[in-house]
Parts: sequence; C-alpha cells; structure tokens
Amino acid sequence: MQVYQLSMNEDRTIYSHVEAANVSQCINICILEDNEIVKVNVEEVVFLEWLSKNLLLIQTKHNLLTYDITSRQKNEYVFLKDKIRKVLGFSNTYFDYVVQLTIDNIEIKRYYFLNGRTEEIMSVDTISYDFNVYKKVIDSECLFKYKQEILKNLDVELDVISDSWKGNKLLVSNSNLKCSIMINDEVYIKGSGYVDKAYILDEYVLFSFSNFKRPRALYKIMLNKLKECFLVGETSEKLSDTYFQLDNVQKQLIGDRQVPVVKIEPQNFKFKTVIFLHGGPDTYIRNEYLDFLNPMLQNGIEVLLVDYSGSISYGTKFYQRLLNNNGEEALKDIESILIKIRNKCKHIFVIGESFGGYLAIVSAIRFPHIISKSIAINGFTDYRYQYIFSAARPVVKKYFDIKVSKNNPIDLIEKNSNITPLVFIHGIKDVYCPIKQIEIFVEKSKVLGHENIKLIKIEEAGHYSMLPRVMNKFYLHLIDVII
Repeated sequence: MQVYQLSMNEDRTIYSHVEAANVSQCINICILEDNEIVKVNVEEVVFLEWLSKNLLLIQTKHNLLTYDITSRQKNEYVFLKDKIRKVLGFSNTYFDYVVQLTIDNIEIKRYYFLNGRTEEIMSVDTISYDFNVYKKVIDSECLFKYKQEILKNLDVELDVISDSWKGNKLLVSNSNLKCSIMINDEVYIKGSGYVDKAYILDEYVLFSFSNFKRPRALYKIMLNKLKECFLVGETSEKLSDTYFQLDNVQKQLIGDRQVPVVKIEPQNFKFKTVIFLHGGPDTYIRNEYLDFLNPMLQNGIEVLLVDYSGSISYGTKFYQRLLNNNGEEALKDIESILIKIRNKCKHIFVIGESFGGYLAIVSAIRFPHIISKSIAINGFTDYRYQYIFSAARPVVKKYFDIKVSKNNPIDLIEKNSNITPLVFIHGIKDVYCPIKQIEIFVEKSKVLGHENIKLIKIEEAGHYSMLPRVMNKFYLHLIDVII
C-alpha cells in the first residue's frame, strides 16, 4: 500500500490522500474529530486540494471533479473558461499554473491548467518567459507574482514546504534526496528521501515521506520534547531516530564537466552501475520513478541519478544549455560520466525516462564501446515524428532544431553499424511519446541488421501513471532486463 497527494482542509479537521495498492486506487478522506475514514473510488488521481472546509477538488488524468464530504456526493464540472477571475500562481505539481474561477458570481473554485499554456487566458513562452494575457480580468500584480515564481524556480536549490498553525511554524527542506523537518527552528527529523507534503496541527505534524527503501506512506511526529514519530495507521511503536536515514546516498560532481549526480552505493558492489536519466528535461532528481532502486542495490548494483544539462535547480545558465541544442550538451554530460566510471565497472547500464529515454537511446548509438545496455522508458526515437504527432510538441520546439538531423535516433541507426543492446519499455497509450515511432525504429533496426533491440509493450499505461499495478509492470521488466 502506498500513499500519494496528501491534502488538508483549511481548518485542519479533515485530510485526504490517495491510497494505492497493486490492483486499485481510492481516495481516503480522514475526518479527525470523529476518527472516521471515508473512501472515494476515483482512478488515476494526479492532484487533490481542499477548496473549502468540506469541498475537495480532485484532478484526474482526464477529469476535474469535486467531492462534498457533507453530502458525500461527487460532481464533475464543465470547464468554465469564461469565468476566470485571476491567476493565483505557479504550481509545483503536475500542473503548470493555477487560475481561480468565480461561478455565478458567488462561489470561488480553483482549476489547474496543463501543458504550459491556455490560449484563452494567457500563453507563456517557455524559452524567454514572455507573457501574453488574453483576458483583461487578470490583474497585473498576480501576473507579476506568477512570473517571478516561474523564474525563481530555475534557480531553486531546495524544495521547501512551509506551514504554520496556532503559533507553531513548520519548515521542510528537500535537496538531492536529503530532507529535514524543522519545527519552530528546531530540527526534528533528518533523513534520506523526499517529503511530498506536510501540515502542522495542534499536537503533531502530518507528512508523507518516501525513499527507495521505505514505501510512500504517512507519518506523524509529535510536538513534544520526545519528538516521537509514528507510521500513521500502523502500530503505535515509536520509530527509531535512524528510520529515515540512509548512509549510502552521496551528492557528487562527476567527470570533466562536473555533472551533478546523486550516487547510491550498494553494500556489496559487483562492478555494475546504472546511470538513471530523469525526464523533463526541465526538472531534477526527485523521488519519482525510484521504486526500482532497492532491488538494484540488493543485487550489488551502484546507481547514479544524473541531473544533466537542462535540469533546473542549478541556475539559469545550466538550464539554458539544452535549449534548441538537440540534446548535445546532455549527451556530453553522459559521455563525461561514462569516461570517468568505465574503468571500475564491468557493466554500465543507462536507463532513461521520457526525455531521459531519448538520451538513453542516443547514448546506445553513440557510446556502444562503453555501455553494456540501454533501457528507454517511454522515450522517443524521432523528434520530427514527435513534432507532428505528439502532445509534447512544445517540448520539441523548445529543445530541438527539427530542420537539421542531429542526434535523431531514427537517422543515427543508418550511420552506425555498432549499437549497444537497447530495450524499449513503453506504454501503449502514451500520447506524449507515441509508441508507433518506437515500432518503426525497431523494424528499421532489424532491416539494418541490428538484432539486439527489443520492445516491451505495457498494457493500460500512458506516459504517466500513478497506479502501482501499472508502474510495477515497468519496474518488473526493468529489473529483469538488468539483473
């Protein structure tokens, strides 16, 4: 059982979260006064937020709805684009930005927008960050704050959560898979992992935490001198001071390009290393997609989590390296790491997800003399195909010059006779990196004599999925391919 999307209502009487098991997912709404748990069956939830004391906003992959805890009713809403009131600010979740709507001039609700732009409201040039506002109702002060939040996000070095309640102050810091929880300027917890959400209440702090050793779960730490910490819903036994700590996680700068890497060492190193490349690329090493790490470490495999050029949290210059660059700066980073570690490893595996999957594919073609195997999870093999058929066209326009053939996998395989064994693990329903281009690539590769290329199709899966039953399919194939 794993927990996602912790959210608390405004008067701290109800909290909710997504509870996911292998075959199902539901929303748990916990009413603290009555110690009651209400279960709401909703699939593929990507965001929860309490709009009022009793009204919960639920964003799924396909729908927007609310749940009224008083009437126990779900309601789906038609998008009310003509009711926009103002931009609230940047969202650090799945969404790009937030707007506030007024319904019938009385009730205010919040709606969350995807894909970087909404034509009727405003558009954002994701390279220059110029703003075009189409609705005059968005006031300049809110727009300015929104713009500042986006620009600040490029230079952020910490993921910070702050909260206050009845005179007590909470501050949570996340950085490079390290986290700390401070209450009233005193450190209560230090650990290795990621705190997704945290709220301070009358007697304790409620927070969701995970790392590759501990499952995504809810915890509470008491506001007393003993600083007792418990796993919510489990035994009342106090957790040890070392429960959240891992001593094998280190942040390093590797290679002649000084590439930021989180290095996770196994207890018994068997001279195998996995290089993991996140998607985005304008994100950074967080706690997504890391459930496969523990089996790797148990089998003596070292893992390097890479923040290649184009990742955020290292300043504007580092971020801008990859713009309109056809992946070249990131590939130089990967090559720099490979050269640095190749003498100590018998086998090097490169794993990438989404944009990182694309980089893993190109790496298999460009560095076959170093890499033992590349695995691309929901990657892409043709950025021109992406431009025409993908829902991720803005990403292609931002990072690729499609007028030239540079680092385009479908073109590279014709020019290279030696390719590292390459495995594609791909969701059939992926609209951001459609699987058809992967099938074309595999067929073309075989015609050219490349027999060491394999495609594993994942039923039900799109580009993103929070359902463990879907994610476990990715993980099991990934672990099987490497171990």
